[in-house]
Amino acid sequence: MRHLRRLVLLCAVSGLALLVATGSASAETFTNPAPIKIPGSGTSGEAAPYPSEFAVSGLGPVRGMSVTLHRFGHTHPDDVNISLRSPSGDIVGLMRDACGGGDIEDFRPSEPRELPAPMFDLAIATDDPDLLVAATEDGLFTSINAGRSWRPGGDAVGLLAWAPGRLFVVDDQAQVLSGVPGGQLSRQGTLPELPVAFMAAEDALYAALADGRVLRSVDEGVSWTAIAQV
Repeated sequence: MRHLRRLVLLCAVSGLALLVATGSASAETFTNPAPIKIPGSGTSGEAAPYPSEFAVSGLGPVRGMSVTLHRFGHTHPDDVNISLRSPSGDIVGLMRDACGGGDIEDFRPSEPRELPAPMFDLAIATDDPDLLVAATEDGLFTSINAGRSWRPGGDAVGLLAWAPGRLFVVDDQAQVLSGVPGGQLSRQGTLPELPVAFMAAEDALYAALADGRVLRSVDEGVSWTAIAQV
């Protein structure tokens, strides 16, 4: 029997929340229908309740998640910060400084949508063929159902590489970013120039440059060493 676990939504705005978690075999949906008031009192501060918890059970390893806020509304949504915290305490940023400063009401910021064109690159999870990340001119988009629907997954644009449990992106400034799909990406290091190809294999990352050099990183993109000249 699997233990009951709790996922926590840390947020600063009102609405309902829907979590979609992908296990080893299929996608499951968990909902917390309780309204979230933001702020809980006064004109600033934490929500009520804070945090908002989801009771989750019956899953194997979780390889991807998508969060939907139902009937989201706020008089200044740019002030709203929303994060998701796992049972182990890991936190993924879902929303910060987004949606501008105008009033919004009954908005669903991560409604499933078609993938915008053009697409620059596509990464498929090494351990889950249904979990995809696409790089487009509008940023990253994530699918947990083999591309049938997509949700916005970040602002970064660039080449993608998938290592076990982690996505790597080389952005338009040749910075190497990493994180979980749909979550906040952190900067690891910087390549000397934009690569023409980027991939992960075993415990290393590889980047091919236009001048024929092939670089390898064994520390998740922090430092790079030339291993070949084509």
